Amino acid sequence: MQVEVEVLTKKIKTFGIFQVILIDNAKDLKAMGKPLSEWLLESCKKYPTNIINWQDKSVLELIKPHISQVATHSIVLFSSTPLVSASTIEKIVEYVVVKNVKACKLPVGMVFNNEYLKSAKVIEYDSIFAHFYDEFYNVENKAQLNKISEILRIKILDAHISNGVNIVSPATTTIDAGVSIGSGVDIFANNTLQGKTIIEKGVVLKEGNVIINSTIKEGSCLINSRIEDSKLGKNVYIKPFCILKSCRIKNNTILESYTNLFKNNSQ
Repeated sequence: MQVEVEVLTKKIKTFGIFQVILIDNAKDLKAMGKPLSEWLLESCKKYPTNIINWQDKSVLELIKPHISQVATHSIVLFSSTPLVSASTIEKIVEYVVVKNVKACKLPVGMVFNNEYLKSAKVIEYDSIFAHFYDEFYNVENKAQLNKISEILRIKILDAHISNGVNIVSPATTTIDAGVSIGSGVDIFANNTLQGKTIIEKGVVLKEGNVIINSTIKEGSCLINSRIEDSKLGKNVYIKPFCILKSCRIKNNTILESYTNLFKNNSQ
């Protein structure tokens, strides 16, 4: 039995070269600061991936010009299903290889043997991959986008917590996908971090901050303030109800409550 398992594993690893064709049918939709297509690209990064725009054509017409001359199989996914994980794509590859299918229907999407695909006039599926339906949740309206965003928000928080960030109130904390946070940072309730924000180690974000496209260097502490397109040096202390836009604040600076600074580099 062990030998059979080893042979099957070897077959899965060596048989077939897979490409991904990602049809961007949710081009203008974002979740947690990132286009839906980019969420799916992360899961596909092991495989060569082509992104093509959705058009009013049949799937065959859309994807045939993008069939690789090297790949043996094509996985066709849609950007409106951003929850599909890398592990699920691996399961799909294993399934297609073991079953040796020509055309496999996914909950949303499909997988083809490229030789079959090149000559096919219409799609005739010989297999269905009926697993992981939750990951193929399809975004078609605002309510569904909100649901997806909440799932991805929790996913982002879990990743930061696993990396040593102390998030005191996950239910009231929102962190965009592009935010970088150092280990040991403390984040209290009602904090929102957006864009390309960088929070270095040892920072304490007390309650109620909004930080957008800004860098907060190590040892700094903020309370109930808004920081936008700014850079705070080390050990900066921002007291409540401050607003900073396009500012550079030097190390060891203390800003008193209700300070408003715009395009200020002199602190």
